[in-house]
Amino acid sequence: MTNELVTYYDDATGERFGLTAPELGTWVAATADLLINECGLRRGSRAGVLLPPHWQTAAVLLGAWAAGIEVSFRGWATAGLSGFSAEAGIAAEAGIAAEAGIAAGGGHSTGSGHAPDAGAALDVTFVERRRVGSWLDEVPAAPHQFVLGLAPVGAAREGDVSFASERHHGSRAEGHRDLPPDGYHHLPPDGYRILPPDGHRDLPPDGHRHLPPEGYRDFLAAARAHLGAPPPVVSGVAQGMATVDGTTFGEYGAVAAEVARSRGITAGDRVLIDTSSVEEPLIWLMAPLTAGASIVLCANLDHSRLDQRILAERVTRVL
Repeated sequence: MTNELVTYYDDATGERFGLTAPELGTWVAATADLLINECGLRRGSRAGVLLPPHWQTAAVLLGAWAAGIEVSFRGWATAGLSGFSAEAGIAAEAGIAAEAGIAAGGGHSTGSGHAPDAGAALDVTFVERRRVGSWLDEVPAAPHQFVLGLAPVGAAREGDVSFASERHHGSRAEGHRDLPPDGYHHLPPDGYRILPPDGHRDLPPDGHRHLPPEGYRDFLAAARAHLGAPPPVVSGVAQGMATVDGTTFGEYGAVAAEVARSRGITAGDRVLIDTSSVEEPLIWLMAPLTAGASIVLCANLDHSRLDQRILAERVTRVL
C-alpha cells in the first residue's frame, strides 16, 4: 500500500482507490494527450476546474499543467459566487500567501485564478456533476466541457461491470481498488451502464440521469481512449503560466514548497488530508508532491476510523 502516490477514501461509499506514481502518470499523460491532440489546445490555453480533492482531480490538474495550460480553480466553498474573482477565494489565497511568507500586493496570487483577468474566456472546463445546473453555482461555459461524476470506480450499479471481477486476485488486500492501466479499458465510462446482451438500447427513465449533461463529455470515457499515450513534449512550459492570474510554474512551485515547509511536510512523508477542510490544490496536491510526499485523501471522513486508518496507511502527518 505504501508504494501508492495518491490514495483516495470516501467513507460515505466505502471506496478506497490507490494509484502508484507510474499509474497516476499514465492518467496525467492521457489527460494531456486528450487536451492537446483531441481538443487542439496549446500552451497558454485556459482551463476552468470546478472539482473537489479527488484522484481524478489530480489527473486533471497535472495533465493540464503537463500540456502547458493555465488553470483556474474554484472549489465548492465559493460555489454561487460569480466568476473566479469571489471575495472568499481572494481571502483564501491571501491566507495561503501569508502562510508562505509572500507579501500581499506583489502582483501574483497562489494559483487559484482569482484575479481581475480571471474572468476571461476559458477553452475547457472540468466540472463535478452535481455542480452542473445547480442553482447554487454559476458554471462557466467553454468550447470543450467535461463532467466528472466521481463515483467509485466499478461501483455496483444495476448492469455495471463488477470491479471485483476485473481485478487480479491474491496480490492486493481485499477491497483494494487499484488496477493496472490496461484494466481500465474494461470498465464502463463513469456514469454509464453496460447495455443488455441483446443490444437493446432503450434505457429506463431513471437511466438517463446517469448520462452526461447536455453539452458535456464524460471525462473518464474521453481520457481512457488516450491511456498509453506518451508524456507530452511541450516547449517552454517551465517559463509559462500555471494559472490564469499570471502565476508562473516557478512561482507556483516555490509557494507549494514553502507551504510544505510551513506544515512540516518532508520527503517520504505520507500525508492524510481531510478533504472537508482543504479544497485548495496548492495544499492537498502540490505541497505534498513538491516535498516528495505521498497523499491519502479522505472524503466524508469518519473520525472514529482515523486512528485505524493512520496505522493501516502508515500515515506520518495529518493536515
